[in-house]
Amino acid sequence: MTDAPVDDAVTMKPLPEAIRDLQAKRNMTRTDLWTAAEVGPGVLSRYLKTDRGRIMNSQVMETVEKLAHALGVAPEHFLEYRVEKGRRLVEDGIRQGLIGLEDIELIIERQRFLSQKD
Repeated sequence: MTDAPVDDAVTMKPLPEAIRDLQAKRNMTRTDLWTAAEVGPGVLSRYLKTDRGRIMNSQVMETVEKLAHALGVAPEHFLEYRVEKGRRLVEDGIRQGLIGLEDIELIIERQRFLSQKD
């Protein structure tokens, strides 16, 4: 069921909407999805109907990874996952003394500049 191509690599949509969009593109029922992701139907329901996944912890990230795999995308497809992964990378880099706030500001400013050129 996950053989259908995905139009975009990432989404800016909230997790529930992004999951439903991919589910529809894949012609997957909820049963198909929770079975393929190896999560219970109640777990999937919470991700589709609530803010579950907006606050990421290790358990939520693991569930999003399972859902992503079942839907044929990388977990980074989902905005909330990317935000949390970025937060963790930045935190680790700062704690290790590898980067500072100035570095992060420069990266963001550079990306803003480049996006304005397009």
